[in-house]
Amino acid sequence: MNTKNMAVLALVASMMTAVGCASSSRTEIEYGKAVKQVTAAQVYDPSAAANPDPAAVLGGDPDRLNNSLEGYRKEGTSPSSVGDPITVNIGGGKN
Repeated sequence: MNTKNMAVLALVASMMTAVGCASSSRTEIEYGKAVKQVTAAQVYDPSAAANPDPAAVLGGDPDRLNNSLEGYRKEGTSPSSVGDPITVNIGGGKN
């Protein structure tokens, strides 16, 4: 390539780089705002994380809650079963 072509190529490359650094559009600035609004609407008490209630959960049977916690802790997925293949059956055909 001659010098003129190299200069044009360098100019085009620098212009493309400058376009990539341009300011964000209004759509890009507000991207994800709806998700944040829906998530915030699902929080019952936003200040609960900063000021947790020291009392236990009211209205729960302690034995039932302990049984569910123990079952949750015991019945977790074992690391060996994570690598097992996944089979997906589609349709109602006969084997």
